[in-house]
Amino acid sequence: DKLHAFEEKAKDAIQDVMETEFGHKVLEFEEKARSAIQLALQSELAQKIREFEQKAVLAVQAGMKSEFATKVYEFEEKSRLTMTQGVATMKQQVTDELAQILRVMADMTRRMAEMEKALQQLPKQIKMA
Repeated sequence: DKLHAFEEKAKDAIQDVMETEFGHKVLEFEEKARSAIQLALQSELAQKIREFEQKAVLAVQAGMKSEFATKVYEFEEKSRLTMTQGVATMKQQVTDELAQILRVMADMTRRMAEMEKALQQLPKQIKMA
């Protein structure tokens, strides 16, 4: 019971002190401290959010660059493959044309040899006639 009475007196004393100018100053200080802490937390939170946003933007940019680089690489590979196939096709066409020219030249050479042989035999045929 005495403890309860002491607690009541302590509460009353604290209440009396808080109603004095000193008490008001303590309350004002507590309020200012609470506001300052809240502002600091908000500022820190805002800073963390900005940092996160910057990191997110950089990550997206890096991803886009990587995706772009991949697309460029794929395009280069397809172009290289197309060019390689085109060159191979052109080589085959040139080879085919050269083979055709060689066949014609071989045929002409054979005909010329036949004509030369016939010309050589012409004087003999004339004598016989």
